[in-house]
Formats: sequence, structure tokens, C-alpha cells
Amino acid sequence: MIRIITDSTCEAPAEVLHHSSVTVVPLSVVFGQEALRDGVEITREQFWDRLPASNPLPTTSQAAPSDFLGLYESYAAAGDEVIVLPNNKNIVLAARQAAAMSEKHVFVVPSETIPQGIAALLAFNSEVDIDANSESMMSALQQVQTAEVTTAVRSAHINGLEVQEGQIIGLANGKLVAVGGDIAGVVLRILEYLHADESEI
Repeated sequence: MIRIITDSTCEAPAEVLHHSSVTVVPLSVVFGQEALRDGVEITREQFWDRLPASNPLPTTSQAAPSDFLGLYESYAAAGDEVIVLPNNKNIVLAARQAAAMSEKHVFVVPSETIPQGIAALLAFNSEVDIDANSESMMSALQQVQTAEVTTAVRSAHINGLEVQEGQIIGLANGKLVAVGGDIAGVVLRILEYLHADESEI
């Protein structure tokens, strides 16, 4: 059996996460000095309930290589193979470090964003072996460009752009590429950067 491991930022529907072949490694949500495992010690609803009164705002702490290694060894002992969808460049590193420490057959799909992870997962075929799945999932991932729009939580100078706290910022594949006062303008600049007129959205 091929097991799929992902992290708790994937925001996948419960019916997917409850599938027997999918395992979630929780990140930690840190409120001040209190660290809570996402989805284990704090639910999504509890997070949103606590957020308005949080000062400073909560942060997250990624899973350690040991968290992944324990799962690799457990599944390997049962005769299973493992494909990992990290969905974050820092978690890619942790998953690969764990794979290097394991003698088992583990393939880390280097998904750095949730859309990349979703595209790779959609390419998964339980009827073929891990090598064929790795190839098709990598191919699907490489066709994805990710755009994100959010609000700056602090002022900074990044990639030659001056950012003021509260401004709308746009990221393309994790890189800051646009800053502005309105969402529509930032979205248009991201799409231009990604040459969206040559792609499907």
C-alpha cells in the first residue's frame, strides 16, 4: 500500500483526511508561550475564537524531521511505501532530512504551496506503483503557479519593494511581487508577473 503524508496546513476536507491512506503531521500553533498541535490540541474553531484577543498574533512552528521519520518507520514496518506532500518549502526540508535518515522507500514530492500539493494529489493513482506515481505527481506539480493575496502585518523592504503595515501584498510562488492599496490592483500585477494570459486559471 502507498501511504500519503501531508501537513495540517493542507486544509483538506475531513473525508479526505479520514481516508485510510492519508496521514496528517500537525504543525504547532503558538500563542505566546503556549504551543498547541494543530487539529489535535486546538481545532480550527478554537483558533478563530482565540485570535481576536491574541496580542501578539499567533505563529506556527513546523513539524520536525523526527515527526516524519517516526511515520516512515511505522509504515515501512507494515510493508507500506510513502509519498510525502509537504506544501511548504521549510517542511520539504524536514521531510527530506527524515527520508535521508530512513532506509525505507520514501518519495518527497517537493510541493511548496497548497495548490501544488492538490495538483500532485489529483495525479495520484492507487493502481500503479510508487515510482509511476512519483513521476506523474511531479509532472502535475510543475505545471502549477501559485498566487496569494494577503495583508502585511509589518513594514519591510523585500525584493526591492517597500511594504507598509496594513497594505495589500501579492506573492507569486512564495515571492513578494506586488504591493498596493487595493486587492484588484495587486491581483492584476500578480497575474501579469505570472504571464497568466498564457495559462489556465
